[in-house]
Amino acid sequence: MKNEKGMGVIMLILCVLLIIAVIVLFFHFTKRTVTDNGLETIKTNMLKIQSKIKMIDGSVKMNSEENSFKGTKVSELKDDPEIQRMIEGGIFGEEVDEYYRLGREELDEMGLNSIPLKENQYYFVHYGMKDVITNEEVKDKEGKVYHTLSELTEDYYSNPGEEE
Repeated sequence: MKNEKGMGVIMLILCVLLIIAVIVLFFHFTKRTVTDNGLETIKTNMLKIQSKIKMIDGSVKMNSEENSFKGTKVSELKDDPEIQRMIEGGIFGEEVDEYYRLGREELDEMGLNSIPLKENQYYFVHYGMKDVITNEEVKDKEGKVYHTLSELTEDYYSNPGEEE
């Protein structure tokens, strides 16, 4: 009888430890999935914008239309503290004057009204290089910060399917 009680306590402790392990693993993988999905959503939105700017750039070249690009040239916004921060951080690179800022109005005009924007969030596009930048920091699960679509896709294609 005494021996049976000892086994019951051991089984109870093992069950509790197993439940704790399942909970920890559940939260670990759930957090990772949410982070991965958020990163993929941002990347998808940037790819949609890139696709649209390719079409606009092609149309401008075919029709020789000047000033048909959507957005406000960054060179006209250099007094904005957010633009200054991005320039000083090297986010735009050397061709800062070739970027255009896209806000809610411009995205809607381009037919991209499904792309959500937070308050004070913008996308910046370089029609010639077909790159897309966001002023929001995009962090992956390791905490690496991205701003440009080229960085996001470069890391993805250099490390496809990389797991923790």
